[in-house]
Amino acid sequence: MKKLFTALALSMASALALAVTPFNLPWMNNPEREEFRSEDYPTSVFVLEAYFRGCPYCVDNAPNVHALAEEYADNTLVQVVDVGRDRDDFEYERWISMTNPNHAVIKDANKTLLNQFVTRGYPTTVVLDCHLNVKYKTEGVWSNSTKRRIREVINQTLA
Repeated sequence: MKKLFTALALSMASALALAVTPFNLPWMNNPEREEFRSEDYPTSVFVLEAYFRGCPYCVDNAPNVHALAEEYADNTLVQVVDVGRDRDDFEYERWISMTNPNHAVIKDANKTLLNQFVTRGYPTTVVLDCHLNVKYKTEGVWSNSTKRRIREVINQTLA
């Protein structure tokens, strides 16, 4: 049992030791900006929600992401971003019309960003600090404790 706990602890620690490279991806719901560039937000915390349009759990989690974005809407230091893996722009149009996001939706069809934080299940949510280090990662629809934890990590990272 102790070996299993140690292995799990090491696995979680290595997952959180990840950092992603700066990203520059098509911005799908902002007609004024072609690309979402992480470099444009050098002091921001990022909450990235990995999804694909055909995922029922992603649709179920969309209101949680929307509520988080609404909560931090006046704080430019928190960037909430949907990161889609769909290839067809029509799928993004459908996602945007279905979920009506109040935050950025970006296209990562080649999974250049998604593969960096080892997405296995959808939705996957990661919180990155301003240096793009992974501070928290979770998979699935957010429970109340997950919602609290995400907010805690954001606030701790901002401090």
